[in-house]
Amino acid sequence: MSERSSRTKRVAEQLVTRAISHVRFMRHPAFRRGFAEYRAGLPPDFDTVVEDVFQYEIGRQFAVVCPRNITLLLATGKLNSAASELFKSFSRSVPW
Repeated sequence: MSERSSRTKRVAEQLVTRAISHVRFMRHPAFRRGFAEYRAGLPPDFDTVVEDVFQYEIGRQFAVVCPRNITLLLATGKLNSAASELFKSFSRSVPW
């Protein structure tokens, strides 16, 4: 096995993934924080979200494409269905 394929194999063995729904992903606190911080015009804060940086960054990215008139959460605290459907479409177009 070449050194490159050996390194690739080691990295792949470290990753543990599982499928979750887009709704569950959107409810993650880091996703909501990234979304809210982008909407508030704050710069990225990757230093304090180290463990959940993926969810945080995707929240920020989604805030870029989500129209301003669509909120992430409704006044009741529930996930906005319009945001949910848009994120579902967004996540299909992103090559994770």
